[in-house]
Amino acid sequence: MKKLLIAFFVCSLSFNAFSQITLIKSNGQKIEGSIITYKSGKVSISEKGKGAIGFKISDIKQIISSAPASVRGMRDAYNRGKYAGVATPKGKAAADKNKNLGWGKRAAFYYGMSLLRKGDAAAAEKVFKNSISCVDGNDPELDDQLVKLGEAFCKLKTRGGAGVETILKSLAKKLKVDAKPFFYNIQGDLLVIQDKKPQAVLAYYKTFMIDTSCGWERGYAKSQIANIYKENNDPRAEKIKKLR
Repeated sequence: MKKLLIAFFVCSLSFNAFSQITLIKSNGQKIEGSIITYKSGKVSISEKGKGAIGFKISDIKQIISSAPASVRGMRDAYNRGKYAGVATPKGKAAADKNKNLGWGKRAAFYYGMSLLRKGDAAAAEKVFKNSISCVDGNDPELDDQLVKLGEAFCKLKTRGGAGVETILKSLAKKLKVDAKPFFYNIQGDLLVIQDKKPQAVLAYYKTFMIDTSCGWERGYAKSQIANIYKENNDPRAEKIKKLR
């Protein structure tokens, strides 16, 4: 765990350079570069050794680039269940620094989910709501879905599920692959609250069957299935625990 968190903290300090970046202006014009930075209300993009071109946030539609090391570090830490290391001031700093560089919503999602899993749903909800002002990145649709799911998780914790079903219905038809583990898990959690545990098991199984790349969410789904089986003295509880 220590090595993972050290790697995350180091990554969070250096994420201004990408292999290839495309900045798309509001008028559709594309500017290519390999280095991107944000300072004093402007995003600057440049090639190595050449002068930078600055743009106001209001002039930017989208920034397309490889995921910066800081965001990869947050995602990997969360997926390994090390979210306590992301729900920190350094995690917040990484989310803030990515805000205007195209990866702000994704960083905010993992920072917010880490706060949530650590038990601070109120703080997490603020993170999700504030992320709406982030500059769009590679996949705006996925980012928006993840943020909405984050808000739904918070509603489930703080309001007993009020409004969660509405959010899930709005996302169900065009759900992106990377949003599915979170979608099915909160669907399962909502069904448990509604005392519809057989249906909840089916929802959790959908997460469990995706693949191992969804990390912590897959493990959570597995534990929820086992717990429900155990409550009903179902012998499948032990079988599910042995599955990988």
